[in-house]
Amino acid sequence: MAEARIEIGARHASNAIVAVKRHSIAFAIRAVKLMIAALVCSTPLPIFADQREPDARRVKLFDFDERSRGNHESVPMDWAPYEAPGYPRYLEARFDDQIGRSAPPSMVLRLIGGNVAGVYEGRDIEVDSRCDYRVSAWVRTDELLHARASLTAFYRDRSMRPIAGSERRSRLIGGSGEPSEWQRVEIVLSAPPLGARWIGLGFWLEQPQQLDGTVEAPRAIRREDMRGAAWIDDIVVARLPRLSIGLDSAAHLYAPDQPITLLVRTSDHDRGDLVGRLIVRDWTGCVVRRALLEPLSATSDRFDVDLSSLASGWYEAEVSLAAPLGASEDGPSLAAKTTETTTSAAPLVSRRVCLARMPAALAHFPLSPRPFAPQRPMSEQTGVTMSGASAARSSEGFIGTTVGAELTRSPDELKTLVLQAGLRAVKTPVWPMLHAEAQSAERRAAAQLLHDWRRADVEVIAVLAQPPADVVASFAPMNRGLLDVLSAPPERWRDALTPLVTRFGETARWWQIGADGDADPASDPRWPAAVTQVRREIESLLHLPRLAMPSHALYAPGERREQGAAFSVTIPSLVPAARVGDQFAAAMTDDGAERWAVIEPLEDGRYERRARTADWARRVILARAAGATRVFVPPPWTIADNGGLWPDETYLAVRALNHALADAVTIERVLPHADVEAWLFARGDGTGTIVAWCDADDGTTPIALACGDEARAYDLFGRQFACSDGEPALPGAARTFEIGLLPTLILPVDANRVRLQSSLGLERATLALDSQAQFDALRLRNTLAAPLRGRLSVREPPAWSIKPQSFDVILEPGEQGRFELAIRVPANQPSGTTAIDAVLMIDGDAPLSIPFSLPLSIGGDDLDVEIVPHWTAERLILRQRIVNRSDRTLNLRGYVVAPGRKRLTRLLRDIAPQQSIEQEFELPDPASLRGRPIRVSLEELGGPRRHHVVVGVE
Repeated sequence: MAEARIEIGARHASNAIVAVKRHSIAFAIRAVKLMIAALVCSTPLPIFADQREPDARRVKLFDFDERSRGNHESVPMDWAPYEAPGYPRYLEARFDDQIGRSAPPSMVLRLIGGNVAGVYEGRDIEVDSRCDYRVSAWVRTDELLHARASLTAFYRDRSMRPIAGSERRSRLIGGSGEPSEWQRVEIVLSAPPLGARWIGLGFWLEQPQQLDGTVEAPRAIRREDMRGAAWIDDIVVARLPRLSIGLDSAAHLYAPDQPITLLVRTSDHDRGDLVGRLIVRDWTGCVVRRALLEPLSATSDRFDVDLSSLASGWYEAEVSLAAPLGASEDGPSLAAKTTETTTSAAPLVSRRVCLARMPAALAHFPLSPRPFAPQRPMSEQTGVTMSGASAARSSEGFIGTTVGAELTRSPDELKTLVLQAGLRAVKTPVWPMLHAEAQSAERRAAAQLLHDWRRADVEVIAVLAQPPADVVASFAPMNRGLLDVLSAPPERWRDALTPLVTRFGETARWWQIGADGDADPASDPRWPAAVTQVRREIESLLHLPRLAMPSHALYAPGERREQGAAFSVTIPSLVPAARVGDQFAAAMTDDGAERWAVIEPLEDGRYERRARTADWARRVILARAAGATRVFVPPPWTIADNGGLWPDETYLAVRALNHALADAVTIERVLPHADVEAWLFARGDGTGTIVAWCDADDGTTPIALACGDEARAYDLFGRQFACSDGEPALPGAARTFEIGLLPTLILPVDANRVRLQSSLGLERATLALDSQAQFDALRLRNTLAAPLRGRLSVREPPAWSIKPQSFDVILEPGEQGRFELAIRVPANQPSGTTAIDAVLMIDGDAPLSIPFSLPLSIGGDDLDVEIVPHWTAERLILRQRIVNRSDRTLNLRGYVVAPGRKRLTRLLRDIAPQQSIEQEFELPDPASLRGRPIRVSLEELGGPRRHHVVVGVE
């Protein structure tokens, strides 16, 4: 049987071929017989599924019902098997006459180990350069645990050769191991490249190793499916109107007063007008602008949309095109259209673009409509800080990132994004930059970009990660890791390292051996010799090179560490944000080396954007507070389909944090509060920044701060907002700020005043539920530079008794005072955490008022009690779960007091230490209790322990 071979391009190995099986002679004879029969009998041929009158935009339909058209072969017409290493020749796409989406047949790929694919090589899907194309299909799988099925589409030239870089892949299907339902997949092919003539398709069923396309790790365990199948049916190739949108700023960054213009360009092959719709959303997904665009002509149209009214922040603009409902040949009239729902059907195509308008209050890294001048040092760009700062100052940011392919694809936009965000360090793998496939012009542009960053005082960190393919090819398949290569004699890899050092030796400030995210390589016994060899090779070309080593927060630090090297510690997302500081500290050693933290954010898509952003910001802040000199985050930009770059929702946050937390000399936890966590980043001039947050998902918590008259509050993105109590009525008065889920930045603050406000605390901070007086003491340290003279007043909570309520305070700088208290807690005080308020009035020419909120635990920690309410229309059930945390057996009485109801009582006897127990209380007619408090209590029989909880019925 004859075969024709067609190269697939760079998607797989260069020797990949497609074996196109020609129709057999028997098939040709049968086709001729059908034609003769049609002519003789004067009977028209039947109308098949793909010959039905299609939608105006449908180009091709594959329903695989080809038997009636004379194809009695087992392989669908023009679908050829894909042949390459890992794709056995005995596997191919076939008809399945028993399974179909709406009706059989369909096309199926079956695994018997390895991979299998079918490629469509017909010449009947022509390309119109004025249009985009959408390929949709329905896919189902069975017995796939590791392998996945997918659909691809790509452009071919006139010689049927695939055009490199044009292939697009659908989402992957499979993974459950069970038969799946039919699932729709979709691919959009946009902007046909020059020379595109046809559209090619591919249906793939591949193992994980084939999908990853990476070099297998040493001694890796391969997980593959030996059996499995994937079906595809109802493939539709549709012609779409061409829609492209852009902005008049290359990096999509805008100054506070800079005009914003959205550029919309359309073209279409098919007749009929189109209706355009514009939706602009902010970073939370809320729609801030919605508009209908003018009718677009059937051929092409160009128009601009003014978005200059957008306030500071990050936005996503989406433009979609749809055919008008009930459109006539002359097109619709929008004059009478008043609502979006009456003007158009479902969108045919949509495009989105993201932008960021810098906040007016954040003038630290000023923007200019003109391109950034690389010869201008970054220190000259640092000017006035946020409004309210007393003087200009230079700043040293601490956040860095990692760049990859965008280094060569969009160097101009990347340069602007890095410098305008104030990023102070950039990691980049350097071996791919000298790869044989890289274009020389791209290599020169990337090298120039790194040089520009270095001149702008951005630290360039050259990462030696995966060695080049020509180097690892000489090693055994199971020994091709970085350590395998670098621990070998230098003669085997020197020729791959020397060009990097000579090319980037003066540009790279650090050379990192190994990629972030891997286990600590220092635990490998080969590590010292490998590092010594690398250092020796680099030192032969550079004087005193700086080395960096990757590490991991989940692994114990290795003992074989290179002296003087920086350590880059990856903190994975599975580490809770509150534990980031502890994990970072545990992964380090006390050798004085520079320490970096690499932050992995929560998985995108699994968490709501607001919560994910808050968690990301806390990780950055806590890593910095734990002593990280550099904190590396994922790139705060998105790579668009066309290869361009635009800022993502974290971009403004990176910029604000780089400014607000820069130049910190000391970092300390301040303002003890039951609900708010606050950190002070203090500078050497006595000022600083407070960054604070709370865990209130749907609200804020007010805190009063004695922070100075110039302090202002900014959100995580650098936008100023007003204090809840407005401007201070008197100089030196405390101010109230609302703290929410996202970190709030307050600056510039008087660092010594904040320390003074944080120094007051109770010695015990825990009181029992006892009506007798309990004795405690206040401790206050004078953190000011001058003697402290004033009066400290304590405010009694309702029904409490605190004696005395005021004290005269006389403290020298650094001196600590102790003030005794007698406190009586009401017997019905709810258990849990509360606070006692106090205020210190400082005498002097400029009187100061320092507020305090002293957290206090009521009820002790011997009893761990949880109340879980559950209500229906007939009754309210209160489940009381109790854990005895004391060291002896307890006898308890539980009771419920509800308005207008008889007290319910339960006895709990002989609860052993660490034993847990649960009891229930039932209250009928819960509707009558709505909005009224219910007290659920627990008391020790013959003992002092008490616990009260107030429950409300909503």
